[in-house]
Amino acid sequence: MRYNIKQQLDSEERNRKFVKVFYFILPVVVMALIASFVFNRGETESSFVIGEVVNRHTRLHEEGHTNYLLVKVSTEKELVKVRVPNRGIVKTNTKVQLRRIMAVSSGKSRYVFVKYIE
Repeated sequence: MRYNIKQQLDSEERNRKFVKVFYFILPVVVMALIASFVFNRGETESSFVIGEVVNRHTRLHEEGHTNYLLVKVSTEKELVKVRVPNRGIVKTNTKVQLRRIMAVSSGKSRYVFVKYIE
C-alpha cells in the first residue's frame, strides 16, 4: 500500500516540476521567435529600374483612397503594382523610376515608386 502512495506522490511532484519548467521555457521560446522576426529581416538588394505606366488603379477605403500604378518593367513578366504617394499626381503612358527591393534568400521583388521621368 505504501509503495502505491509513494509512486503517486512522486508522479505528482514530477508533474509540478514539468509545469514549472514548461511555464519558464514557453515565454523564452515565444520571445526568441518574435525577436527573430523583428531583427532577422534577411538580406536585400536594392536597385533602380525604369518602367512604363500602362494603367492606374484606385482603392477606396474609409480614410480616403489609395492610388496605384500598373507599370510594365522589362525584368518582370507581369505588370507591377506600385503605390503612388498621397499627394502624387497619377499620370499614365509615361515613364517612371522605381526602386526594386529584392530579398536575396527568396528572390522575390517589391517595387517602390520614386518619380516620374519627363
